Amino acid sequence: MGDGCCGAYLGGVLAMGDRVGRSRAQFDDVDGVRFQTHNLVRAYRQRFLDAYGSVICREIQTHLMGRSYDLTNPEEFDAFEEAGGHARICPVVVGSGARWVIELLEDEGLA
Repeated sequence: MGDGCCGAYLGGVLAMGDRVGRSRAQFDDVDGVRFQTHNLVRAYRQRFLDAYGSVICREIQTHLMGRSYDLTNPEEFDAFEEAGGHARICPVVVGSGARWVIELLEDEGLA
C-alpha cells in the first residue's frame, strides 16, 4: 500500500507553484517569491488537514470511507470503486482542493 500524497493536494501545490513560483531565469529569487509560495502551500496544507486530517491518500480514504484501499491491488481497487471512491469521494476532495487554491490565490490578489 502506498503512502503517497493525495493527487488533489499535489495538483493544488503544482498549480500554486506554476502561478506564483520562481522561473528558471530568476531562480536566485532575489525578490523572495519562494516565500510567498511557501506560505500559500502551508495554508493549503492546513485546509486539507482541517477537512481530512491528512494530505496522504490512504489516510484521507480512512477519514472519509472508514478504511483505506491498496489501489495497486486489483481486488482492492475494485472494492474502492464499489465503495464510491472515484465516483463520489475523490470528486469531493478534488473540488475542495481546487476551490481552496482559488480562494488562497484570490486572498493574495493573485487569481
